Parts: sequence; C-alpha cells; structure tokens
Amino acid sequence: MKVLLDSDIICYEIGFSSQKLNEEGELEVASWDFAQDLLEKKIKLINEEAEATEPPLLFLTGSHYLNKVLNKQREREEQPKKEYVENFRVLAAKEKVYKGTRKADKPYHFKNLLNYMLANYECVVSETGLEADDEMCIYQYSRWKQGLKDTIICSRDKDLRQCPGWHYSWEMGKQAAVGPIEVDELGSLTLLNPKKVFGVGDKFFYYQMIIGDAVDNIGGLKGKGPVFGYNLLKEAVTSRECYELVAEKYVQAHGDDWKEKMKEQAKLLYMIRELDAEGGPVHWTPPEKVKEVIE
Repeated sequence: MKVLLDSDIICYEIGFSSQKLNEEGELEVASWDFAQDLLEKKIKLINEEAEATEPPLLFLTGSHYLNKVLNKQREREEQPKKEYVENFRVLAAKEKVYKGTRKADKPYHFKNLLNYMLANYECVVSETGLEADDEMCIYQYSRWKQGLKDTIICSRDKDLRQCPGWHYSWEMGKQAAVGPIEVDELGSLTLLNPKKVFGVGDKFFYYQMIIGDAVDNIGGLKGKGPVFGYNLLKEAVTSRECYELVAEKYVQAHGDDWKEKMKEQAKLLYMIRELDAEGGPVHWTPPEKVKEVIE
C-alpha cells in the first residue's frame, strides 16, 4: 500500500504547530529543527496508521513560489522554464471568488517545509492548473480502474472522498481520525447531526452540489442545507439518479439558466479523475442513463 499524501495541508498544520502567540500577543516561532522533526514524525505516523508498506508520495499544489523554485532547478539542469498556470477553478468561478474567504497568512516555516519536502521526498507538483487534490485522485483512480487497490489517499480534506479507493484522515484537534475506509464509485451519505453529513463517492459530490462548500466559498443552492441534501439523495441507487434529483432542484432554482449554473458548480466541486489525450482535465459530465435490459 502506498500513501498519497496531501502535503498542502501538512505544510500548514506543521507550520502553525511550530509557532504561537505569547502573552504579549507577539509571535514566537520554534526552531527549524523542531519543525523538521515534527514533519518527519507526522509523515511517519500517517504512513503507519494508513498501513502503508512503502514510502509515501507527496502531492503539492503549484504556486508562483513553487514555480520559481522548480524553474531554478530546471535552469541548473539546462531544461526550459515553465510559466505558472492558474488553477482552472479560479477562472471558472463566476458567482463567488473561489476560496475567496480563506486567510492569506502562511506560517513562518511554510517555505522551509516546502523546500524540505522537495529535497527529501518523492513529490508531485501540479504545473498544469490542477490542485494537489486532483493529482491525487487522478493517480488513485487510474489504479482503481485497473482493479488495483494499492494506494490510499491521506488528507484532512473531505472533498477527496469523492474518489473511489482507500482513504484515511488523521486526527487533528477535535477532529477524529477517519479510516482507513474503502470508497466505491456511488458512495454513501450518513447523517451525523442536523448540521453535518459524512459522505463519500458520487453521492457526496452531488450532495455538495446542493449545499455547496463554505470552506472553498462555493455556494451550491441557496437555502438548501445538510438535511435537505441528505434526504434528497439518501435512497438513490445510481449516479444517474443522483444527477436527475439534483438537476431538478437546479431547474427549480434557476429556470432556463439551470444548466450553466449546474455546470459552474460542478466544475468547482468535482475532483478531476482523468486527463484527456492532450493532458487536460476531464471535467464532470452528466452520467449516461442506464439502459434497460429487455428479457
């Protein structure tokens, strides 16, 4: 089993765990040795808890800074430089700014952690406008389609649980660990309380199409909360049925504009699983109707 590690989250978690505000409100930063040791222990722990049998593969979302670092490396190797490519979701978001509510502050050791990972681990850095999440799903989905179950996506990000295959989320603060769990393509929804639903697979994607994603500033359908989304989709038995149920609500909410509105939300929420012949992302499309078998 090979861990596919969401290292974007790790950089923030370890970085913020290596600093604190003192009683005077001043920032106190731990030494780099402390942060490095914390990082190594965290990666080792995740690998153990995910029951991995080989070293992890670390995934990072491309940025202007990482592009600069990688271009310096390419220059040393006499390779052509690459231009930074913006994430496609930023361009696709019309209704709200994608991730527009997130704080821009990064921990003190953020860049140190990035460079240490690049130097000491096998890393995948997307440079084509995809996020680390997408690259992780592409990697795992490719193996899953071949009938292989030898990878496990490890992240605190719930969105990744759309992707079939094995998943693990480590404990952090008051958030309990999840898994390892195996997710099939259709997936499932579980109502934990009136404000929270645990979901996986396609059902979770369509659930998000209803309620949106406050963390990423994605609106979904106005006024539709977790209980509504859960009740709408809980008994669906195919991805096509999920689509039809959700599409009906978009028609009711947006009238003639429902297709464009639904397409925008899907482009923001859907985790890319495959690339086309030119290496571009294969975005969500409505599932085909299941053909009836006539005896």
